[in-house]
Amino acid sequence: MKLTPVYSILLSMKDLKNNILNPFSRQFHIIQLSLWATYGLIFRLSWLGYDYVPPETVWFALYVFGGYIATNLLAILYWQNRKRSFIKQFLIAAIASILLGMAWRFGFNYIDFHFLLDEPPEDVDGFYYILGGTSSVIHLVAWSTGYLLIAYYFMFKKEREKSVLAELHAKEALIKQLHQQVSPHFLFNVLHGLDTLLIKKDIDQSRHMLASLGQYLRSSLSTEPDSSVPLADEIKNAQSYLNIEQMRFGEKLQLNWNLDPKLDQFNVPCLILQPLLENAIKHCIDKSVHGGKIEIRTEKVEDSILISVFNHCFGAIKHTDCSNGLGIGIENIRARLDIYYGSRAVLETRHGEEGEFTAVIKIGDY
Repeated sequence: MKLTPVYSILLSMKDLKNNILNPFSRQFHIIQLSLWATYGLIFRLSWLGYDYVPPETVWFALYVFGGYIATNLLAILYWQNRKRSFIKQFLIAAIASILLGMAWRFGFNYIDFHFLLDEPPEDVDGFYYILGGTSSVIHLVAWSTGYLLIAYYFMFKKEREKSVLAELHAKEALIKQLHQQVSPHFLFNVLHGLDTLLIKKDIDQSRHMLASLGQYLRSSLSTEPDSSVPLADEIKNAQSYLNIEQMRFGEKLQLNWNLDPKLDQFNVPCLILQPLLENAIKHCIDKSVHGGKIEIRTEKVEDSILISVFNHCFGAIKHTDCSNGLGIGIENIRARLDIYYGSRAVLETRHGEEGEFTAVIKIGDY
């Protein structure tokens, strides 16, 4: 199902709102509170190893709260600049971490000295206001590094998903284009056969062929062109098509099916055999004085599935041989196999004796 433009925009806004790096989202603050609460607990427990009495709990809470506020401000800054280059984001993070780290420590020490310890201003050296600022800066640098690494991971993941989606759309468009090349050729051949029967005034056979054509079209067009079907269904489509052609050629067309029922549920691209069958009819059966034979075989050899179409023309060939004019159909099949299976599938063609031609679809890793 395709997304409407409005729904796509709303979905994007929802994804943006749920982004854990978004400082305006609930998820971000849940993670932040959990992170700083854990840090505060570890910070408090680390004082147990000292001989002197640790500060009051409010001292630790005040320091952790300062870190929470400082990192929230950093997150807002990074979020607003998330579309800038890596160098600019790095410089912003470095400068902001230093400045906010010093400001965090200055504010914490000011409250500690003048409210918690209740010392008069003249008894506190100004240096002590920023004492320990280095540790605060280190904390913010570490937090910023983690934030930016996660941001770049999400960006890489999103770009990869977009690339895969674009590739899928391109493949879908190509499959539909290739599928559209099959149907017109098939219809042209069948209508030509129907025209031949009408010229011969064979009304009953014409009606039978027209009914068979309708049944075949309902079966084949009900399947999406970019989908795959069980091999058994693909064979049924091939049988329907060849039955129609057999009405046209009569005894000139001999059919031989050599099928392995164990492969019936193996999925193949829909109508993948159609170009091979059309070529066999057009370039051999139709051109041969005495017609010919078409054999379709499915088998498993080691770890590969082999789907073969063999055609043999009887007698002389009129004007051409059965290997001419196969380029479009062959390239069509190869392109579709590459889309569905990549390097796992190949189409092999070979010429036998005069009037013989074999095409084998080989799909490996089965």
